[in-house]
Amino acid sequence: MEAVHLTKLISHDLEFMAPGVVHFLRQSQIYLSEVNDLMRARKAGHSIHEAACEWLRSHETRWRPWIPDPTACARGYGLHDEYLGEFTSSRPNATGCKACLPGTYSDSFQDDQGRSYVCTPCPAGTEQPAAGEVVCKNCPVGTFKAVQSSDQCTPCPKGFYQNHTGAQTCKECPQGTTTLLLGAKRGSECVCRAGSIDLSSAESEVAHCAACPDGLTCPDGSTMNLLQSGDQTGSKADQVPGIAAGFFSWPAEPLKVFKCRTARCPGGSPGTCQGGALGPTCAACSDGEYWENGQCSVCQVSLKAFWYCLPILVIALLVAAYYMVETHYLALPSLAECSRMGFEMMLNFVQNIGVLSLVIVPWPEGLKELFEFSEVFVLSLQSYGLNCTSSSDLNQYLVAAGLFLSFAAVAPCLGYLSQWVPCLRRRDLSWSFYRTICTIGKIYQSLFVTMCSIGLSPFMCYLHPNGLHSMLKYPNMLCGSIEHGIMRMAGVAVLTLSASHFVLCCWACYQAPSWSRKRPDRLTSVGFLILNFRPSSWWYSLIILLRGLFISVGQVIAPDAQGVQLLVMSLIMIVSLSLQLYVLPWKAPLLNLVDAVSTVLFLTLLAVALHLSPVDSQSFLDAFGSIIFFFSLALITSLGCLMMGMLALQRCCRTEGSHIRLLNLGTPFRPADLLMLLDSMCANLMRKHEVERQTLLRKMSSGLSLYDIHAVESALKVLCVDFELLADESVRESRIVGERISRMKRRTLLLHSLSEDGFLRLQTVERLTAESDLDRSQDEGGPEGCGGTEGCF
Repeated sequence: MEAVHLTKLISHDLEFMAPGVVHFLRQSQIYLSEVNDLMRARKAGHSIHEAACEWLRSHETRWRPWIPDPTACARGYGLHDEYLGEFTSSRPNATGCKACLPGTYSDSFQDDQGRSYVCTPCPAGTEQPAAGEVVCKNCPVGTFKAVQSSDQCTPCPKGFYQNHTGAQTCKECPQGTTTLLLGAKRGSECVCRAGSIDLSSAESEVAHCAACPDGLTCPDGSTMNLLQSGDQTGSKADQVPGIAAGFFSWPAEPLKVFKCRTARCPGGSPGTCQGGALGPTCAACSDGEYWENGQCSVCQVSLKAFWYCLPILVIALLVAAYYMVETHYLALPSLAECSRMGFEMMLNFVQNIGVLSLVIVPWPEGLKELFEFSEVFVLSLQSYGLNCTSSSDLNQYLVAAGLFLSFAAVAPCLGYLSQWVPCLRRRDLSWSFYRTICTIGKIYQSLFVTMCSIGLSPFMCYLHPNGLHSMLKYPNMLCGSIEHGIMRMAGVAVLTLSASHFVLCCWACYQAPSWSRKRPDRLTSVGFLILNFRPSSWWYSLIILLRGLFISVGQVIAPDAQGVQLLVMSLIMIVSLSLQLYVLPWKAPLLNLVDAVSTVLFLTLLAVALHLSPVDSQSFLDAFGSIIFFFSLALITSLGCLMMGMLALQRCCRTEGSHIRLLNLGTPFRPADLLMLLDSMCANLMRKHEVERQTLLRKMSSGLSLYDIHAVESALKVLCVDFELLADESVRESRIVGERISRMKRRTLLLHSLSEDGFLRLQTVERLTAESDLDRSQDEGGPEGCGGTEGCF
C-alpha cells in the first residue's frame, strides 16, 4: 500500500555478529495463506499479540525447527559455558556459543547432533592476534612458538635468529657470536660477543671473531671497521670499540696494544695521544719540544743553555763538595753536623719516593705531582727539558749513566790539576789523596739509591698486551732492540761501579776500628761511611747501601706485578726499620727518631699503594699473606714450647747455662770477670793525678757520643743502686730495682755462693748453719756504727 513505508536494514557481518538470528531467518517459512489468516483475525477484532499467540499454539511443529541449537556454533564461534565463563570442547558442558578469543581459532567438528565449532589454541609455530578467526597464522620471521597455546609468537632472544615463518624454535648463532637486538631475522645479524672483535671483511656473511687484547674495549658487535673509524664521542660511544684509557695502538695495527705508564694515553680511537705526545706509549715529544703542563711545549733557548752548561755546573759542585765534605770523625755531633745528616736523610727519603714512582699505581691527582717531582732524584728528567738536548731515550740514559761513571774519572783529574795551581798550593788547598777518595765516596754514598736504580733500569721491562716489552723508565724503548742492548751494557757498567763501591765500603768498615787507632789519616778517606753514626755502629752505612740496592729489585723480578714490587719494598723497609730500632745508629737521638718516623710513613705510603694497585698479583698476595700468618703463628708457638721445654729441663736436670745464653742471645759477661774489671778500673782511677783526671774529664765531655754517655751513666747507676756502692738517695730514686742482695733473707743468701764460672752453687749444710747464726746476730744489733742499716753489707 502506498501508505506503508518499507525499509531494508542489512549488516554485512550480521552472520558473525548474530548467527542465531541469521539461522532463524533462514529456517523460517510463512506461507501467504497463513499471512492472510493472521490479517483476517486482526480485522475480526483480535489484537496482534492474540493473533500471533494463536498461530504459534496451532503451528508448533512448524516453527520449532526454526529455533537454532545453542550448541550448533557458527564458523568463528566455539562452545562456551556461560556458568563457568570458559570455553569448552563438549556439547553437554556447553550452554551456548561465543566468538573465539585471540590466540585461538574456530575448529569444526561433526557429531550425532550435527556440525559445530570449538575454540582451539593455536598450534606450535602459529599465532592468531584477532578474535573469531578460523585459522592461525604462521609465526613471522624472527619469532617462534614452541608449544600449542593461546600465546603470541615470541621474538628470538639475543644469540638466536630465525629466517623462516612458522618456526617452533630459533636457530642459535655460531659460537662466539650473538645478536644486538631481539627477533633477529637473518644469520648475518649474528655479531661477535663482547670481549671479541670481528676480523672479517664487510662483505662476509660469517663473523670471524678474535679475542680483544687487554686495553681494548669491545662491546657486542665490535668490528675492525668500527674500531678504525668509529665515533667515540657520539651518543652510542659505548657501543663502539675503542682503546681504553692508559693504552695506545697505531691506526694501521689497532689490535697491537701498548700499555702506557703515564696519563698521556687517553684512549678512544687508535693513535690518540694527549697534548701532542708521540711514540707507542705517548712518552715522548717531537724534536725541539718537551713535556710541560700536560702537553708538549717548545724548548726555550734558556732551557737548552742550562742543559748544555750542566757539565760545568756538575764540575763546580764537585769542587765545592771537596772543600765542604767533613772527614774527621767526632763522637759528639754538632748542630751543623746534625743539619747535614738531616739533609742527607731527606735526600735518601726522596730517592726512595722516586723509586716508588716507577711503580704503576693509580695515584690520586695530588700525589701524582709529588711523585713527578721526586722522579728528578732518580734522574727521570724528561719533564724538565732534557728532551731539548736529545729526544732519544738512549742518549738520555747514557747521559744519566755516564754521570756516575764520570765522577770516578773527573775527581782524580781535578785533584791532579789542583797540584799545578800555585795559589792553591800556597794556601794548602790542593787536593789530597784521602780527602779526594772521601769526596767521591760521599757522592756515591748520597746517590747510591739513584745509581742502583739507573743501573737496574735496562733490566726493568714490563709486558705489553701485544707481547712486546718496554723499559719501565723509558716506555718508548722496546726491550730487545739494539738500543736497549746498548743500554744494558751501560747498566752493567753502572752496576759494576755500584758493586765496587759497596765492596770497598765493606772492606773500609772492616778496617775502620784498626785505622782509628793506628792510621787516622786513612780513616779520613772513609769519613763518608762513619761520620753519621755512633762509634759502636760505624758500619750501619752498609745497611743503608743494601736497602738502596734491594728497594729496586722488586721491579726487576716482577715488572708486571705491582703488588709484588710494593711487597718487596715493604719487606726491605721493615727489615731496615727493625735494624734501625735495634741498633739506633745515628749520633743524635732526634735523628734516630726522625729516621724511624720517616720509614714508618714510607711504609704507610706503600700500604696505600698496595690498596690502589691493580689485582693482577692478588693470588700471589693472598698466598704470601697466608704464609706470613702461619709462619708468625708457628714462630710464637715454637717460642712458647721452647721456653716450656727449657723450664722443664732446668727443673729436672738442674742446668743453668743453656737458657741464659738463649734468653740473652749469647753468652753473658761473667760476674767474676765483671767484678775484676771494675776493681782494676777503680785502682787505675785512684792512681791518676789531678791533671790526668781533668784530661779524662775533657775527653768524656767532648769525645764521647751522647749514647755512650748515656750507657756509662746507666752502668754507674746500676753499680750505685743495685750493687749498693753509693748510699745517695737521689741516685737510688732514679731507677726501680728488684729484690737486692741486702734485702734477701740471710738464709736464702747463704744458700748460694758464686762459683768460679759465675753461676750459683749450693753449699754444704754445716757451713750454712754456722753462717746463718752469725747473720742472725748481725740482724739483731750489727757491728758498732752500722745498726743494721742498708749499705753495711
